[in-house]
Amino acid sequence: DLWIDPTGNLLVLDEDELEEAELKGWVDPDTARRARKEATTLSAQAAAGPWPPQGVRTWTLTRAREATASRA
Repeated sequence: DLWIDPTGNLLVLDEDELEEAELKGWVDPDTARRARKEATTLSAQAAAGPWPPQGVRTWTLTRAREATASRA
């Protein structure tokens, strides 16, 4: 999982969970490798600016909660 906080800092989350899943055989090594590669690619794109798309950047946690609440 990747998270960009409101100040623009990028965090890679759940790396320990992926490692555990790989060690326990829940995720095969190729899938784990591809997940790590994708996280690296997205991290580089975030640093360069094109990721995430502008529309995603406007979705704050508050806005997401409001949208979800309106469906209930």
